[in-house]
Amino acid sequence: WRHPYHKGASLALATTHESIADPESAIPVMAALYSHRRGDMKIASAYIDLLRRAGELKRESQFRWQLYTDNKDRKGLNPAELEQILYIYYAQGLLIQDDTVKLRALQALARVSKEPQSYEHEIIRFHLARKNFPAALALLKAQVRKNPKNLQTRKYLIVLLRALGDDGGALAQTNEALKFHSNNISLLAQRVAINDAHGRCPQVLQDLHILTTLKPAEPSFRRSLAANAIKCLPFDKASALCGDLIKQHPRDQELWRGLINANLSRQHRHEAARWLERYAKLFPNSTAASDRDLWKAVI
Repeated sequence: WRHPYHKGASLALATTHESIADPESAIPVMAALYSHRRGDMKIASAYIDLLRRAGELKRESQFRWQLYTDNKDRKGLNPAELEQILYIYYAQGLLIQDDTVKLRALQALARVSKEPQSYEHEIIRFHLARKNFPAALALLKAQVRKNPKNLQTRKYLIVLLRALGDDGGALAQTNEALKFHSNNISLLAQRVAINDAHGRCPQVLQDLHILTTLKPAEPSFRRSLAANAIKCLPFDKASALCGDLIKQHPRDQELWRGLINANLSRQHRHEAARWLERYAKLFPNSTAASDRDLWKAVI
């Protein structure tokens, strides 16, 4: 064998070994050829096909990473080729359940892809699934700094901060996001939840007013507005606001029930009885168990 690294001769020799049912002997031939011609995509493709036919999944996976490192700084190579190499490397990591391979592949994919956001989000999900919250938090904050208008990333960050008990940080991020997305329903609802958890009634009522205006068909917003009004406002103002909501949505039975229960919770039994009588006239055939409980509580 005068030219041990001759491309055509080496490929032919490897094919000969396979044809006599000896793929194991073909693998060193291809490995030696590639080591002499590192980065050659044609040789790499043939070597990968050989490893796959030989059932060498782990070895194939290792070689794909080597192929990426050999070509990542190569000029003129289509980035889509690198992405394809890495994506299969990532899929193999999933198959063999190797977290090191999966994370390394995702990080490299985020570097080479023209649209890295999906891979960056996958990295975050990877860390969250393994309860590596500091890593996920650092990545989310970095993404928000890089693109502060990205709503999805900001939402991920807010949810994670709340899960970690950092409501102050979550509220700050929500307020920042609302500067770019002022009437976003989910952001406003998130701010309501945070402020409600800390008993900030004025802020809760303000945002619930906005939410009922933006989305009047959503019953949960008007019901929360009624309940919080009774909890936070002077009684005459709360009653007036609730009366207006009932006029706008007279068939919302849950709104009526919530209003009656809210009055009972503040020891306004007479007012609760008045609302219950009006409710009974409007829904004379209601047989819900919750209605019977209201009558018992009022009487």
